[in-house]
Amino acid sequence: IIPHVIQPYFVRKIVVVGTESAGKSTLVKNLANLYNTSYVEEYGRKFYENIGAEIAIESDFPKIAFEHKYHEEEQAKRANKLLFIDTEANVTQYFSWAYLGYEQPVLDQVADLQDYDLWLFLEPDVKWVDDGMRSFGDQSIREQNNAYLKRLLDKRDIRYHSISGDYNERLEQAIELVDGVLEEKLYS
Repeated sequence: IIPHVIQPYFVRKIVVVGTESAGKSTLVKNLANLYNTSYVEEYGRKFYENIGAEIAIESDFPKIAFEHKYHEEEQAKRANKLLFIDTEANVTQYFSWAYLGYEQPVLDQVADLQDYDLWLFLEPDVKWVDDGMRSFGDQSIREQNNAYLKRLLDKRDIRYHSISGDYNERLEQAIELVDGVLEEKLYS
């Protein structure tokens, strides 16, 4: 038995990334329920809900990235072997570019500190949902944003698994990949 105090260091971290309305939150919650573990919500959404702002400013994005990392550490303490994470610093960097028109070095520094066991990249091929906080519903813009985010990940040599299809197909693909991480952990 692993002592409780060091269990978070053995948790396998699975991060789900993609542009807005690609189904990240839905997939993360479903996976956490299926694997009976905890998850980390996208903090950017909560941040803007809490402050009630409709306009993003430069200083918002580092705050979001740092707070998100804090929630990852806290949820890792509660996790059951796996922790599912909705977005991370590269996605925050993408949002800085999308909303402000430029990237921020501090977000690259946060991204440099990240270590995930599995990256799931959700393609923007599900219907875009206007929830009052989203801005990029036109499919051609979604595709451009998707390509930009992939370039950010490629620039960092991040190996991600592209997931597409309807919500059930996405879940099935994700389960297969997550099971692979669990099997690797058990036999390595």
